[in-house]
Amino acid sequence: MLIDNIIKSPIFAELKFDEIETIASFSNYMVLDDNHLLISEDDDDDHAIYLLAKGSLEIVSSKDANISSEVVISHQEKDLFGEIAWITREKRTASVKTHGPSDVVRINGDKLDEFILSNPKAGCVILRNVSRSLCERIKGNNILIKQILWNY
Repeated sequence: MLIDNIIKSPIFAELKFDEIETIASFSNYMVLDDNHLLISEDDDDDHAIYLLAKGSLEIVSSKDANISSEVVISHQEKDLFGEIAWITREKRTASVKTHGPSDVVRINGDKLDEFILSNPKAGCVILRNVSRSLCERIKGNNILIKQILWNY
């Protein structure tokens, strides 16, 4: 189940099976109940990244009163999360909790860094895929901003 979810993630597309097995060795599959707090906003101790295998999540940011405090993200909309703190090594920008029973793959960020450094070809693929995922989100956000401005 763990390896299947890593293989299915577009972040690890194009990797060889032995590379997927290595990533699985520093990952774990978690079956979580409703309302389980997975990431705390402002946490800077853990740089893990997560794949949502099943269920949905609430991403909550309490820092800015000008934005909605809760956004529900489903598996189809976003299967990778926690990647910003992994990339920047800064504090988490939001809290993440389960919205109903959910299955999540946790990938140790420090071990993933080591893997990328010791496997530069695979690392390049992973970083390109993470970048592609972030670009898709930016494109989606740009569309929303245009719609908001158009209706303003």
